[in-house]
Amino acid sequence: MKTRIIAFDPGGTTGIAMVTLMDNVEGCDPFIPQFQVEQLGPQEHHIELENFLEKYAEGVDRYFIVYESFNYRNTSRAGLRLDSVEYIGIIKNWARRRGYPVVAQTPAQAKSFVPDQVLKDMNLYSKAFRHANDGMRHLTYFAVNNPKFKFNALPYEIAFRAQLLDLGFRT
Repeated sequence: MKTRIIAFDPGGTTGIAMVTLMDNVEGCDPFIPQFQVEQLGPQEHHIELENFLEKYAEGVDRYFIVYESFNYRNTSRAGLRLDSVEYIGIIKNWARRRGYPVVAQTPAQAKSFVPDQVLKDMNLYSKAFRHANDGMRHLTYFAVNNPKFKFNALPYEIAFRAQLLDLGFRT
């Protein structure tokens, strides 16, 4: 069995963090999560985002998609870009057409739960992929707090969540 959690910080540059968890398969320690970070953009990347989702859905048994929500508050500020709404639409549409769960989380949920120093302490902070750090915050928040992942987890997913809890995350 293989599970992948992929978390997006959609925007002009979309930050992506993912973790792949595997059950006991030969040559793989199921308790060593495989993390990966990426970014798409800053150029328009609608098609690349859809292709990315498709590519990383292959060969997994459980696929969780998390994204940072965007709420327009009817006030504009200099430099405000609304393209994150388009990318959220692509993520939601792609996942729903294939029956994958999609979870929205607010920026505040993730940022207050996993500040930069915690990512650095966990060796999950990326200087090169600054936008992917927000994705990593959402991935961590989801793995520790989401009821669907928390209460319906497979044994190797429980082990991953326990590792995060051992690092000091408490719900």
